[in-house]
Amino acid sequence: MDSDNGGFLPIKQADLDEQLTKATAFLRRASWHPRVKKERLKETANAHEIIRSISNASAQETVSIADKAKKISDDPLLIYHPDVALCLNVVRQGIALGMHAANLYSKASNFYTLKEQQASGALRNNPEAQTEFRQKNITTSAILLFVTANYTVSSLSSFKSEALDSVQVSFPGLPEELHLANYIHSLNYLLYYHGFFVSADSIKRPLEFVKLTQLYYQEVLNEIAFIQDSLKYTEPFESKSYKLEGEDFVIQGFTAHTMQVSGSMHFNRLEWSEIVGNTMYKHSSKRTIQFLMCYDVEQKKNPINELGGFPAVTMEYGPAGTGKSMGISATATELYDRCTDLGITFLFHPIPQSVVSTYQGGTSENMEKWFRPTTSPDMIIYAPIDDGDGKLRDRGARGTSAGVIEVVESFLVNTEGASAAKQGNRLIQIYTNLPETLDKAVLSRIQKRSLLAGATTVEDFLDQDYIWWQTYETMVPGFVDMRHPEEYEFMSAQDITGQLIEQYEKKSEAQVYKIKTIIEKTMKEHSVEEHLFFARLFHHVKAEFPGFTSRDVRNIQTAVNTRLTDFDFPTEWMDDHAYFFARSYAEKLNMLKELMQANMRGLSFANIRFQEVVRYLDNMATILDRDFENKVTGRLEEYQVEQEAQRRFAKRTAG
Repeated sequence: MDSDNGGFLPIKQADLDEQLTKATAFLRRASWHPRVKKERLKETANAHEIIRSISNASAQETVSIADKAKKISDDPLLIYHPDVALCLNVVRQGIALGMHAANLYSKASNFYTLKEQQASGALRNNPEAQTEFRQKNITTSAILLFVTANYTVSSLSSFKSEALDSVQVSFPGLPEELHLANYIHSLNYLLYYHGFFVSADSIKRPLEFVKLTQLYYQEVLNEIAFIQDSLKYTEPFESKSYKLEGEDFVIQGFTAHTMQVSGSMHFNRLEWSEIVGNTMYKHSSKRTIQFLMCYDVEQKKNPINELGGFPAVTMEYGPAGTGKSMGISATATELYDRCTDLGITFLFHPIPQSVVSTYQGGTSENMEKWFRPTTSPDMIIYAPIDDGDGKLRDRGARGTSAGVIEVVESFLVNTEGASAAKQGNRLIQIYTNLPETLDKAVLSRIQKRSLLAGATTVEDFLDQDYIWWQTYETMVPGFVDMRHPEEYEFMSAQDITGQLIEQYEKKSEAQVYKIKTIIEKTMKEHSVEEHLFFARLFHHVKAEFPGFTSRDVRNIQTAVNTRLTDFDFPTEWMDDHAYFFARSYAEKLNMLKELMQANMRGLSFANIRFQEVVRYLDNMATILDRDFENKVTGRLEEYQVEQEAQRRFAKRTAG
């Protein structure tokens, strides 16, 4: 190997001249007979809708990435906009490198000889050789696509990264499996679908062209990683390493030098009325949305922050199937609609499921890249973390991977570190089935917690059924033909406002035995109207729960602040922007202060503080004691099984 290249075999730019000419031709015209037929892109359609409407193709189709690049550049002086030109050149260089790497493999693996023998018919009566030919053909095609995609994503990952992080394009993934049976067909497949997606009418700006290119080739890499273990005869490719002359890019087998790219703004629309039960969660989320909309894009700050009522990190927890995914969709739907109405940019930015990388340090890079656009002061940002227990697991728990530890550490720095965004325009919601498994430091960052229990009352179950069977009744009136309840109007139990006072009153009394005992003890010492009551209470809680810290106290204070600002905006504010949203920052702040003072509902500050303390401590104790309760439940079930087994055994022996 060449010592000047650090042990890598060199690839000189001159080696790529012939392949660059071929690559240019493919960018001008790529032809493919898709297994699926695309609908022509419409202004109102996104790529997800198009893929869903695909039908079988009947003929070969062509696309021209170069023509789309010219159209999107719209520059009378230059053929291409500089950003588009750079992107095209990167893809062109990637194709040339992919071809060159495939040729090197063909020579090293003896595939060239097999191709000649196949063409001459020499392999006709040799099944083993035919199998080897097919397998090496597939591997050659995979190398071509992998190197092309790897170079493209690697080269574009640092290009205008901050600007690209805020660019949102819709990309649903590859519409059909990778085609690897033939070298040239594979290249046509690759560039046809690249051209298919960048040709969408929704891709209107140069940076959208670049972002879509990033997403597309990242997905190609993901697909190759998925099928990599099934490839045969890979040793001639994986045993050698190459370095491109004049650049840092290296080829080391199927090792991808990439960073995860996220950019789809697609989400399933859902209205709050479609979620049954979870009253306090729905109320809490709608309040937080209301707070987010107070953000002043010009001033880059939120007046709710000055009132202390904006919880930037919340947790929504409960058993599986109680509405967590539906909650994400409903929150995103309302935020999108309100931002669209006010003319504010909205970023729906869920954490990628693939954020945990198998490469050392890769997860930290992915997390930093995910967090970066959430620091933008120019938009409203909703960043949900679904499956929080899988991504933010306790670092001290057995089996926690190095990647998950990197996720947790990045989360902590970016939510309460010196550089954490605190303008009041970002909401991070953690959704989890197992809150007790979350890292303790992560739990301490959470400023508001909501239990999602799903449908719990008779009325909830009536309404859940109503949403289902009403579809049939709408299509065929009278089809359901069942008696309605006499004293209940369907969906009336889902009215949030009507239930809030009752819910708050319930929270005036602790439900968890340990917390209830501590509160009763403290009440014998002081009245809730005394500041010393809360100091003593927190001291007693600390003795029972050593993990209770000053950060928990700050979270309680935030909960009280949020409760004090727990008011509905007047209807005219929402109907006419001139009443509130279009006013100056100072005017909005004064109007919010007046609403806050009128929002006490006859309660004293001490009463509200006590209710929120009880709520927080109950949630905290429930989560911390969950492991113990799970063990007790398990033992109880074992005991019940044993009792039933003894009963059946006694019955059998007696018979």
